[in-house]
Amino acid sequence: FISSGQRTRLPSAMAPKVSRVKASSSGKTAKHGLVAKVAAATKRQGKEREAAAQQSLEVKEAELQAAKQALQEKEAEIAAAKQALAAKEEALAEQRADAMKEVQHEDGGNELPEKKYDHELPGRKYAEVEGFPRAAIIRATGKAAGADYITKRCTALDGKTVEEAMTTFQTANCFGQMVTYSLSDLRYDVKAGRLELSNGSTPPRPVATPARAAAKASAKADKASPSKTVKSHPLRPLGVKKDQLKAKQSAIKAKKAEKSPMIEPEADGKPLPVEKWPAGVRVDTGPRVYWLPDDWGQGVKTTCKSFLRAFISPKGKMYYHKPVIEQIVGRKLGAGEGIEGARTWARDQLAEMKDWKGRVPKFDEDEKLFEGLSPEERAQLPEVEDFHFGVISARRAGDREGIRRMIGVQAQLLASGATPRWYVDEPSLEEYRNIGVDAVVGGKLVPARNACLEEAAKQNKIAVELSDDIREWAVYTGVKGKFSLQTGEANEASKKAVKLRVSPVAAARFLTAKMRAAKVDGKRPYLAGVYPLGNLGQAYATEEVTDQNFILGDFFVHDRGSPVRFDERFILKEDYDFTCQHLEAHGSVLRCNRMLLGVVHESNAGGACSERDTSGDRERKMIQFLEEKWPGVFRVNPHRGDTQVVMNWRWRKQPQAVSAS
Repeated sequence: FISSGQRTRLPSAMAPKVSRVKASSSGKTAKHGLVAKVAAATKRQGKEREAAAQQSLEVKEAELQAAKQALQEKEAEIAAAKQALAAKEEALAEQRADAMKEVQHEDGGNELPEKKYDHELPGRKYAEVEGFPRAAIIRATGKAAGADYITKRCTALDGKTVEEAMTTFQTANCFGQMVTYSLSDLRYDVKAGRLELSNGSTPPRPVATPARAAAKASAKADKASPSKTVKSHPLRPLGVKKDQLKAKQSAIKAKKAEKSPMIEPEADGKPLPVEKWPAGVRVDTGPRVYWLPDDWGQGVKTTCKSFLRAFISPKGKMYYHKPVIEQIVGRKLGAGEGIEGARTWARDQLAEMKDWKGRVPKFDEDEKLFEGLSPEERAQLPEVEDFHFGVISARRAGDREGIRRMIGVQAQLLASGATPRWYVDEPSLEEYRNIGVDAVVGGKLVPARNACLEEAAKQNKIAVELSDDIREWAVYTGVKGKFSLQTGEANEASKKAVKLRVSPVAAARFLTAKMRAAKVDGKRPYLAGVYPLGNLGQAYATEEVTDQNFILGDFFVHDRGSPVRFDERFILKEDYDFTCQHLEAHGSVLRCNRMLLGVVHESNAGGACSERDTSGDRERKMIQFLEEKWPGVFRVNPHRGDTQVVMNWRWRKQPQAVSAS
């Protein structure tokens, strides 16, 4: 050990370590001082930021208070504006109510009153404009506008001069407010076809009819440009959206319906007697509108200067518009709503060669059908002028469904170039003619058939007889030959066949060409027809053309030169007997088993169906008559009951020769 009093010299190797210890101590001291300075500066800056944030918050609170005060002032202004607007609306409602007392808003388009209103309009003068002379008389055409108030003002203007309309006439606008009628309004109504101008000597406008309206619409459609037409819409208040306006109108209608529900009682199917009709209306002697139910009356207002049709409900109320009547009866009213409406609709459609749905019948090209003819058959093709088309019908014009099917047949005949004649029962003659067909009395079913044959013979034409309920004529091509029904080949062939929808004239020409070119034992047939069933698979189980099979009476061709006529002792099954007569007289007939009809059989009213009885006794009696007249040819069909037969000419039994002894 070395005492403290002794001086000891450290080795030279230990000197650097001592100096490093001293330097380290001095560095730590400086570092602690720097940290203290930084902490002090940070604390000072934090206080400064806190003071600035507090100051900013105070400024924001002051701004918020100012904004709240401004908002309160705005709300007060809005409340005052609402109060003023409510006062204006109340005044406008009172003004509108006063106007509505004078303008009748009940359905019917009654004319506007002539008297002035409390808010008298200033006097006006009319400076004559070219095309609108002062003395020209305004005539209402009866054409309805999209807005009811426009229709009413046009009705009220009927009979006035242009000068009166421009100087003294007042009318209600869409809000019910009374306004002046300006020259621009007159131009607009004339251009839209609601008004016409004439001089004082021009007679009143003739009574409008559906036929005249249809002709006018057709002429307008022909002149119409292909450009897209823009529909006109009634004006709505400025600033009111379309959806809001519709919602408001619906609410008004619903409110009116609650106050006065439009419910009509059931009637006995006939219109109310005229003596119970409201005053100011007479019976409309023109055609009945097609959509009006049978228990509604159709009249004409006698208090209007222009023609205004009115409709009388079974309850005796008077209405004017189809949409209102639809609300009353609770359904949409369409074509042929009643029997009279059906006849009107049928007449209008046939005038344009259209069917019940308003469509012109379309067919495949005739040449596609005639491609199946041989050169010899093509040489025998007759023209449409060589035919006399006769439609055998009875009691169809008194039934809506019967009328619908009738005009379907007539439209197809007209569209294909034929001019048919209808052979009908005498009681229904006028009903048929009212529909627009060329009808004559034919009597019962079989006499009517003979009447058609006799008329064709007098004109030296080919007779074509057809039923009044044929939907279509179809010919199937693309598959040749006869196929087995048991193995399913016939059904497969029918699925591959190509269907041609042909016109009745093309079908008659096709059958005639094949009939005239056919030869059987040196003779040719004089009767041709179609496959009698609607099953195409069964049709393909037979030869394409046969010469001894039954010819259906729904559609056949009877060539000129044949003396064969229907046996009038038959009331049913007459076409079976007619086929047998032709086989006996001419040795053959021609049946095209690839031509089928779309026909309504045995269920529709009128026609041959009215000759049948529910028990089937009449048909059984006629079958017995057939068996007696043609022994062995007919047998009862085992698959279709004892009122249907199977015919086979080869089964015929020749009468026994009487021995000389």
